[in-house]
Amino acid sequence: MRTSLAVEILAKRFATTRLREGYDPSDVDDFLDQVVRAVEGGTDVAALVDGARFASTTFREGYDMTEVDDYLDEIKERVASAGETAAADAAPGVVAGGPEPRRAPSSGTTLPSPTLPAGTGGLLDWFTRRRRG
Repeated sequence: MRTSLAVEILAKRFATTRLREGYDPSDVDDFLDQVVRAVEGGTDVAALVDGARFASTTFREGYDMTEVDDYLDEIKERVASAGETAAADAAPGVVAGGPEPRRAPSSGTTLPSPTLPAGTGGLLDWFTRRRRG
């Protein structure tokens, strides 16, 4: 039997982002499915939520990071107050300064600077030479 919280989690929709950082929608949706199974199975939802990490997106559609983080914190609070799991009472509090975003660790790859070396400006160099010449 589905609890009202599980049904609400399955129906939740988040605002989307484009051209700014957001969470990968498939990562968040898959994770919410895990949360529903934890709520229904009576396992430690707080630990599951605390361990959540999502890949981020910038140039393709993503879920608003703040909205997702706030909703996951709300789930933890509701589970703890409703007593849906015995372990939820042992959930750690929020650290001063606010929680860290639930971004997956980066691969360590850094992208090169978007600046071009001198003399490789293409059309700009052509116009500059034309004006001088």
